[in-house]
Amino acid sequence: MTQSQRAALVGMIRDAVGRCWNPPQSPNPADVRVVLQFRLNRDGTVQNLPTVVERPNSPYAAAAADSAQRAVYVCAPYQLPAELYDGPDGWQEMRVTFDPREMF
Repeated sequence: MTQSQRAALVGMIRDAVGRCWNPPQSPNPADVRVVLQFRLNRDGTVQNLPTVVERPNSPYAAAAADSAQRAVYVCAPYQLPAELYDGPDGWQEMRVTFDPREMF
């Protein structure tokens, strides 16, 4: 998979999840920026609880992470190209940044 294909897949998931994500209201959008990592099954369903790999040190961080994890489940199953599932850069393992400055 090329880097542009990978970026397109992450963008597709980010767009889908963005419709389901309801981040806490914060005066500073950086306070709710969260990065999650999770695995998907071949049918687009979520395989495991998304892991928070990055979040700010803010009073909004826990709520932002919880709402992002919930959004990953609510938006599933994801409709992604089956032929790009396998391999080291396939979409079975995803890392998605939830940032209201980029998703809305």
